[in-house]
Amino acid sequence: MKLTYLRSLAALLCLIFSSSTTIAQTYVNPLPLPYVINNDTIELRADTLLHNFNPNGTDTLNTLVKTFAYNHIDSTSNTFLGPIIVWKHGINLHTTVKNNIPQLITVHWHGAHVPPLADGNPHEPIQEGATWKIDFPILDEPATMWYHPHIHQHSFEQTEMGMAGMLYVENTSDTMHSKLPHTYGVDDFPIIIQERKFKKLNGKTVIDTSGASGNVTIINGVKDPYLRVPAQMVRFRILNGSGKMAYYMGIGNSSLQPVPMTLIATDAGLTEQPFQIDSILMGAGVRSEWVLDLNNRQGDTLYLMNYARSIPDNTIGSANLHGSSASTFMMIIVGEQTPEPIVTLPTTFPALAIPDTMLTSKRRTKTFYGNFGGPNNSTSFTINHKPFDMSYINDTVMLGATEIWTIHNRTNLSHPFHIHDIHFFILDIWDSISEGYIDVPVEFKGPKDNVLVRPGWKLRFVTQFLDWGTPIAPMNAYMVHCHILPHEDKGMMGQFVVWDGVSSIDAQDMGNQMILYPNPAHNELYLKGKTTEISEVRIYDISGRLLSTQLLSPMDGTIKLNIDGLQSGIAIVELQTSKGRSTRKVIIN
Repeated sequence: MKLTYLRSLAALLCLIFSSSTTIAQTYVNPLPLPYVINNDTIELRADTLLHNFNPNGTDTLNTLVKTFAYNHIDSTSNTFLGPIIVWKHGINLHTTVKNNIPQLITVHWHGAHVPPLADGNPHEPIQEGATWKIDFPILDEPATMWYHPHIHQHSFEQTEMGMAGMLYVENTSDTMHSKLPHTYGVDDFPIIIQERKFKKLNGKTVIDTSGASGNVTIINGVKDPYLRVPAQMVRFRILNGSGKMAYYMGIGNSSLQPVPMTLIATDAGLTEQPFQIDSILMGAGVRSEWVLDLNNRQGDTLYLMNYARSIPDNTIGSANLHGSSASTFMMIIVGEQTPEPIVTLPTTFPALAIPDTMLTSKRRTKTFYGNFGGPNNSTSFTINHKPFDMSYINDTVMLGATEIWTIHNRTNLSHPFHIHDIHFFILDIWDSISEGYIDVPVEFKGPKDNVLVRPGWKLRFVTQFLDWGTPIAPMNAYMVHCHILPHEDKGMMGQFVVWDGVSSIDAQDMGNQMILYPNPAHNELYLKGKTTEISEVRIYDISGRLLSTQLLSPMDGTIKLNIDGLQSGIAIVELQTSKGRSTRKVIIN
């Protein structure tokens, strides 16, 4: 039975829209617009600063609060979040990040297709006082992405403190650029929506980073903002930068009735076509781009809305699960039209480069386990029953492969699934609760790197791994994880390597002085060398599945490794000692 996912949501929205609603709060803070860095060389600095979340308000948040922020190396003007960074497709980018925060940090380019050592995941920590230097070519096409910390077990804490910023990718050959609103701060606006929880500590207001759900909505770093826009086509680049919350957002008029808008882009670029919508569901970490037709609306007052009652149950942010108390997030004041405005939108978009599923070489399934409110009110979740281990490669992907992944949510909570390095295209969704396929939501009909997977769903997507092949080693890994950051911090994460199919880390290079032979191996495989300590050998298949583990006593000579029962093909043999870890590719005949 095929279900129409949006039909039921639309009915629910009609109930909400038809109800009488009043605007409870006043909007007193002009929306801050971060400054822009548009160079081939990016020099960032992470600092501890002080920030006022409600500078024109009368509540207790009109005070200075300790925060973290990113700035250009010679600036301290951002006291929360970071600058807008513009990447140009095809350039070779030079980036440095100086860490002035008294703890380890990383800078992860969320959504970016970059080499693993430039990804900014937990394998690239920056020590206090140190500077991270990376160079790489920009291969991404035009999109709205973002950057934030990714230190294992501290992602939520550091993001809550303010370490996040938006990232725009542009291409000089992009034929759509001039047809869409694109003038920053005039008809093209960054909107970063987050929740924060504040508490008193030693008489001072501080950000609560314990993992508790937030109760204050902030946009671009302030509470109760307003924004002046012109009476023409206006573009909003929306980032759900919350560490946990989902939002069901739209635009309402002065009576809070919905104002139609056009969805033009998802996480990684333009949608397959412009879609007329009234509202959109966005999980944590997701981006979308909307265009509002404000022609002939000069003098109107509009509102950025959150329809918490329309958020599906068992989704953090829903009315019954930590839902925001605010229904209106920001006031929008429509002013005069600018000279030479964009007043119409294209009716068609360029075709999406969706990989051919007939070329699929591998299918993988990532299953979410765990239940919210389980024993001891546990909120511990895993992917494929395996908590995150920085030394464990969950999957090995062949360079150039086309793969179909199934994301199966067997928990009782919605999870935003994020994958590093690549973008994907959603094929279909099986809802095991209603026992039928559902229509792919409109907000999924574009290139994605982050998708909100509801309980009972089996969501399939197709993707390709076309660049950045490396040897098989944890330091070369990319992450997959839930983007509810407390879940990520507690281990709902795995990692994969895009293997170039040729090279491997040589044991002698790791200082272990161990030799593995013969290669190819038939019935026997040997390890020769000397060690005075206990070590461990793990054997994986090419997909990263652990086949066997063997604990080795101190040795001087040759031992036989157990390969009984292993299928013919390529295997990865990993040796771990206190001095490091090494891997070798072995062909088993």
